[in-house]
Amino acid sequence: MVRETRRFTDQEDKYIKANLSRLSCTDIARHLGRNPASVVSRATTLGLRTPNRTVRRFTPEEDDFIRDSAGRLSVQEIAKRLERATSSVYGRGRKLGVQFNRKKRTARPTLTSKGYVRIPIEQDGRRCWTLEHIHVIEQSIGRRLQGAEQVHHINFDSTDNRLENLHLFSDGVAHNNANASVFRLVGELLERGAIHFNRATGEYELCETSK
Repeated sequence: MVRETRRFTDQEDKYIKANLSRLSCTDIARHLGRNPASVVSRATTLGLRTPNRTVRRFTPEEDDFIRDSAGRLSVQEIAKRLERATSSVYGRGRKLGVQFNRKKRTARPTLTSKGYVRIPIEQDGRRCWTLEHIHVIEQSIGRRLQGAEQVHHINFDSTDNRLENLHLFSDGVAHNNANASVFRLVGELLERGAIHFNRATGEYELCETSK
């Protein structure tokens, strides 16, 4: 049986465009419930990534440059000067038997299993990881969160960590009340006919009169 290909929706395309610069394709795929390879392919189709090129062999001059520079330049800098991918230069260097200067790699944000963005920050000269929404709030209020304080995403998108989309609650009870209020509103909107449940899609939708 041939499995039908699930096309990317406009919402998925918007999410890819908004997050590709700060999240890996694997994290985006996890959030969308997609295969990472399909996200890479879609990003390429949208013009957000450069398609893979034919492998270009290293020239003798490039090999000499790698040998001469390996002890004084990082592999990233060598790759930049040769206009090569860092992974390609690193692999070539191993074949040539050279050792590169180590350079701390630029860490990229990742998604936790609960869908929150985790980012690297420098603290006391060392890299550590923290949740982005908590970091944004702490930078705004000028202190660390205390005790039971919790951060709420106003639009319920746990990856949207703009300050205007975050609200600080004093404790978990207040946070839970905010979440519960949404479900109460859904009930009221259903009674008023402002929204309805579409059994075909399994989603709540605005009624035509409310659009």
